[in-house]
Amino acid sequence: MTGPIGGDLLAHRYRLIDRVGAGGMSVVWRARDEVLDRLVAVKWLGSELADDELFRDLVRREAWATARIKHPAVAAVYDYGEMTAEDGQSLAYVVMEMLDGQSLADRLRLGPIPWREAVAICAEVADALATAHEQGVVHRDISPDNVMLTSSGLRVFDFGIAAPIGEPDDDATGSTFGTPAYVAPERLDGRPAQTATDVYSVGVMLFEMLTGAPPFPEDTWDQDAPLRQREAPRPRVPGVPGAVGRLCQRCLAHDPDERPSAREVADSLAAYGRPWWRGRALVASGAIVVAAVAAIVALSGWGPSSSPPAAGPSGQPTASPPAVSGSPSPPVGSATASASATATPAVSSPSARTSAPPVSTQPPVTGAPITIDQALADLRGTIDAQVPAPDIAQDLENTVENIDQSLSFNPNADVQGLLVQLRDKIRVRTAEQRMTAGARDALLASITRLEAVLQDRTQ
Repeated sequence: MTGPIGGDLLAHRYRLIDRVGAGGMSVVWRARDEVLDRLVAVKWLGSELADDELFRDLVRREAWATARIKHPAVAAVYDYGEMTAEDGQSLAYVVMEMLDGQSLADRLRLGPIPWREAVAICAEVADALATAHEQGVVHRDISPDNVMLTSSGLRVFDFGIAAPIGEPDDDATGSTFGTPAYVAPERLDGRPAQTATDVYSVGVMLFEMLTGAPPFPEDTWDQDAPLRQREAPRPRVPGVPGAVGRLCQRCLAHDPDERPSAREVADSLAAYGRPWWRGRALVASGAIVVAAVAAIVALSGWGPSSSPPAAGPSGQPTASPPAVSGSPSPPVGSATASASATATPAVSSPSARTSAPPVSTQPPVTGAPITIDQALADLRGTIDAQVPAPDIAQDLENTVENIDQSLSFNPNADVQGLLVQLRDKIRVRTAEQRMTAGARDALLASITRLEAVLQDRTQ
């Protein structure tokens, strides 16, 4: 069996248009739902696997898991079905939302992601996973390949090896483990499915977006297993709040019980992140307004399943991601299956302030001009380096964040009161002997540098 071809009508409803992706086990087509008149993605097993019940169970499992999760950042599943081809071979398929955009993996290949955007991406992924966990589902394969960046936000997809919480992990071959660099240590030990596994993967993604590489970038299980016994690393990046780095390190804890919940990760990161797509949406809206004004001037002269399927047997392979395809209107996207097609243009940052390149936390050379962003990054870096106590560091960083937010809304905002508050906190902590005199002096020097930059803007 070679499978359906373009023009075929699947299940008396889905008219196949063109093949947009193919992975190790799945084929993905763009199709039109002739009942609801909309584009959809149809995914089914390759012909060599289509008659294997073990592999068909993966397709059913993906449809079950995705259909029960109601979250805007989870790619929607519309339908699941099975049919028999003319040669008698079985065909299991899942009908999914068609997406425009690019995978996070493709985005990472284009270069660094500004830290606020990276944090916002992980916050939304964690929020989607928290909803999945509330529905009793563990994704088990979170990685940049399974996160899609679209013009309206991101989508988490490919629930092909998802499992109900507590389901035994009977796979001794590693075929349902997912992507090595993003797999939690407990999966290598064969523990039952648990939500902390997804949190670990989110921590790996955050670490990679902040530093440029995952903490354990090995590609094989033999390389991976010994490394997972090490203490979780902490990303230290100039300009990134220490609280973000500490949260990332907690997500990467070897012991699942020491990791935060997905909900805690989402809520904590949301305070720092800024949705990466918001800038593009505003630009698009502005273009529409301009076009409207010009026109005026011219005119004037699977259906959800209520219960999970039986646990799949051991040896199930990883399913390839559902297809996505670009649309005729911007942003132009490309199909994503297990291997990415042509990447879309790099995502633009929402503002110049949030996309400033990382800067050194070392004191600037005397007399050298620096920006407000660089001065704030210097202050954050000093807190991170000089204040080991998490509660004190978080308290100081909260005030710095308030200063940053005030200046984001109004570059000429008067933040002197917040600077006085920050100095008072530092002096109180020093008097309590919870901060060294050296740390106090370094922090006060960073505040003075920031003040100098703020004064220069008004001159």
